[in-house]
Amino acid sequence: MRPSAASAADAVCLAASPGGHMAELYSVRAAFDGRPRIWVTGASRQADALREAGEDVRELPPWGRDPPGLRGLAPNLRAARRVLRSAPAAAVVTTGAGTVVPYALMARAAGSELFFMETMARVTGASLTGRIVAPFARAVLVQWPEMRAVYRRATVCRPALLESGDHAATPGAQGTFVSVGTRPEPFDRLLATVDRAVAAGTLPGPVVAQSGTSTYRPVSYSASAWMAPEEVERAMTQARYVVCHGGAAMVSGAVAAGHRPLVLARRRAAGEHRTEHQQQLVERLARERAVVAVEGDIDARDVRIADAREQSTARRSELPSAEAALRDQLARVLG
Repeated sequence: MRPSAASAADAVCLAASPGGHMAELYSVRAAFDGRPRIWVTGASRQADALREAGEDVRELPPWGRDPPGLRGLAPNLRAARRVLRSAPAAAVVTTGAGTVVPYALMARAAGSELFFMETMARVTGASLTGRIVAPFARAVLVQWPEMRAVYRRATVCRPALLESGDHAATPGAQGTFVSVGTRPEPFDRLLATVDRAVAAGTLPGPVVAQSGTSTYRPVSYSASAWMAPEEVERAMTQARYVVCHGGAAMVSGAVAAGHRPLVLARRRAAGEHRTEHQQQLVERLARERAVVAVEGDIDARDVRIADAREQSTARRSELPSAEAALRDQLARVLG
């Protein structure tokens, strides 16, 4: 459902940086049906798709730990001010990260109510966005019960990105899809792990692989550095197995396509990520039977578990969905 045509001052602004943060916010968009809404994000295919769907999208330039770094802060602040002036909002709902944090804080200072949903990727510790934004938020949502100890007044809900994981795998699917995601760090370890499994006959071909900035050159299959979102979705649907990094959006995409993906977490110590939160997420999702956590080589047992695609225990939880929790919080504050 598209947003209603009510006054912009009554609008709800949905603010998230491109990638997994935007995927999580988009997954709960039905919570805002019937309310005028504005999306604030960075330039991306996700932003383009929202515009094509008739949504009101405002873009902010990146800044922070990824290029252009702190040099991007001044342009980001100027763009945030323009958005605040041209599209005032009664409330801002954000999942982070850095690109939209200044905007969210400026909107709160200007009188907007602020709601923060911590990313599914955070299982035991707060994100930097959470540490900055949560103290100013009217309500905080977390997606794992363990996070109640981190955000004392938070509402605990089911993981938003796992809600759509009830589709059956495509009949006749063949081969293996491999993705390292879109992070700037290389992930040679994943590509090499798959190479050994394909060579040993543990994983079947044909193999469709996305390698990002990795320098490893597989012997048993070929890889493309980047793939468009629609190409990734198609490859997931057509593959029998998915092997990927532990990014929340990539994992949830595989689950939504009917897979129990084989997931290798990026590690900070190996220079594959800035934090260890992928390891925490993968371990937690493995406990919920949503993924197969890969620690060393992929063996026949891992593949058998990946073939057993029963519903994740996280989706059978009695906790409220993130969509329902957000709708309830907005109704309490905005009516």
